[in-house]
Amino acid sequence: MRKEYVPPTEADVLRADAIIFAAPAAFRSVSAEWTEHLDLIQDLRSLGKLEGKAAAAIQSDAGQDSLASVVLRLGFIVVPTGVQVDSVERALAHGRRLAEVTKMLKSGTPL
Repeated sequence: MRKEYVPPTEADVLRADAIIFAAPAAFRSVSAEWTEHLDLIQDLRSLGKLEGKAAAAIQSDAGQDSLASVVLRLGFIVVPTGVQVDSVERALAHGRRLAEVTKMLKSGTPL
């Protein structure tokens, strides 16, 4: 992780309408860098505080323990990429699609 990285707090997660999880190809859900954050998300889910939140997972090379499958297990409404995200342009397009879906969810517009 970058030196200037500040882990999201509970307030950040609760305030967000949608969350984008991004990880390198070597993502492991049990790594020290992810465990604390994923535990926080799981606790919020257990308390019912994530109902209706959308999320996207961006990972350059999804393996068996893919970030998308972890995010889905956490109870988010997952907006899939449909393709492997291997470029900045595709990642940006995925983020825009997540924003569109989130707006539709908040307004009650059918997907």
